[in-house]
Amino acid sequence: MTETMTQDETMTTVTQEHFTRATRIGQDAISTAVRTWGESVQSALGMRTGDAEVLTPDHLIHVCFDIAADVLEAQRELAEGLLVIGHPAIAAMNRAAREAAGAIQHAAHDAAEEVDRAVSTAQRPRAERPPVRANAAAQKDR
Repeated sequence: MTETMTQDETMTTVTQEHFTRATRIGQDAISTAVRTWGESVQSALGMRTGDAEVLTPDHLIHVCFDIAADVLEAQRELAEGLLVIGHPAIAAMNRAAREAAGAIQHAAHDAAEEVDRAVSTAQRPRAERPPVRANAAAQKDR
């Protein structure tokens, strides 16, 4: 019993560590995306260099797609990081599901055997059935 509790406590600690790491990766990715977006917008509008040049539609299109590519890359990094972090948790959930399925299968098999025994006993002629014992209190009342 102590061993099981230790495993449960260890699993909880590992899960918390994975969640903390996932949160940190998510925050980093969002921070990077926002910073990149801000820098790209400033650059697109000529606010970074202090230039007051007139922006062409071609320039704006390239900048907008560059921003979108940067944001998409940050999202990819976040998704890949979460996948790496989540792999141990997914493996643990798969293992627990297999164990639960095995326990359910075993219990269903035992129940089926009990039903089979009960049916075969009920189908025997009365003379062949094992005697039914009444409890001691019921026998005293007679």
